[in-house]
Amino acid sequence: MVDNGSTDGSVEYLREKFPQIKILALHKNYGFTGGNNKGAKVANGELIVFLNNDTVVDRNWLIELVKVILRDPKIAICGSKIVLMKKPEIVQYAGGYLHLLGGAIFSPFHGDTPDHDFYLVGSICGASFAIKKNVFENIGGFDDDFFLYAEEGDLCLRGWIYGYQVAYAPNSTVFHYAGGTASGLDNDKSQFNDVLHSRLISPATIYYGNRNSIALLIKNFQTKNLLPGLVFSYLYLFLQLILLLRNKPRHAKLLIKAGIWPFKNLKMIWRKRLQIQKRRKVSDNWLIKSGLLLSISETLKLREQLKNDLNC
Repeated sequence: MVDNGSTDGSVEYLREKFPQIKILALHKNYGFTGGNNKGAKVANGELIVFLNNDTVVDRNWLIELVKVILRDPKIAICGSKIVLMKKPEIVQYAGGYLHLLGGAIFSPFHGDTPDHDFYLVGSICGASFAIKKNVFENIGGFDDDFFLYAEEGDLCLRGWIYGYQVAYAPNSTVFHYAGGTASGLDNDKSQFNDVLHSRLISPATIYYGNRNSIALLIKNFQTKNLLPGLVFSYLYLFLQLILLLRNKPRHAKLLIKAGIWPFKNLKMIWRKRLQIQKRRKVSDNWLIKSGLLLSISETLKLREQLKNDLNC
């Protein structure tokens, strides 16, 4: 268990009640990315499993992840089905598509009773997933500069670019409180599936969700998709800004800071881009044709489809 500098007595409690648990007690909060990267370095075994602290797992949660990730040597990452803790009939995440606005969007097609043990997907949810340790190390782990949000999409996209496969295991179920660490969520289904509003549900998502998504697209997408991705991303920021000024004007500065951050840190982001593009084995076009990466028009169409489904 990685403890990101908590002050609520968590470490002391676990040491007393569960002495068999190995605890990595960090002196400060390194975020989701930094904390997990540090935990991965000291973890043993051939597989690493990441599990959020605001979850409860089904009894077959782990074995179903392991079964899928070991059945095919090409599968390097496998994620769980995430349902809401308070409304378990609602599927929060069942695998997802990557998209050219620098993020991932929920797939509405994998949430029901599964026809297969696994599906290949663009991205999984970072709340619960397994990854081969050598792959995690080879693709560079989570991006430490992200801190939190958009990190699993970035990790999965790099996995695909480097020639690995990402899968979703529908029989591995995790109940997610959603917002147990980053406050601001209301366990509302529409928040997780609406592309326009999904980055406005808390101050943390407004800042980190937006800035990291722009950094993700600068790092990972090929040149022909980079410019249109940036244009539409900043148009997207403008639309979000209008919504914030109407409903949460005090948070507008966070969104502006999020839009400025990638330019202030462009040199650092560009260095990462050069490394990723140099090692690329799979093109953006291949990912789009494979149904793993959505074009901008496909992203907007799926948003409308999800919106209509939610209103039914």
